[in-house]
Amino acid sequence: MKSSALLRSATFISQVFPFEDLGFEEMDEEIFRVYFREIEPGELDVTELRFRPVRALP
Repeated sequence: MKSSALLRSATFISQVFPFEDLGFEEMDEEIFRVYFREIEPGELDVTELRFRPVRALP
């Protein structure tokens, strides 16, 4: 039951960037930096399937 509630509240990167090309730079075997044009919105952890956004600038 918890997992279905989590999926309903989850936001997928494909929803944020529909039909856009994203770039991935391997940092190590499990972590990839994600790029959209010249912007780095965050990192993708492929073992946990989690996207971590870059901290916003003040």
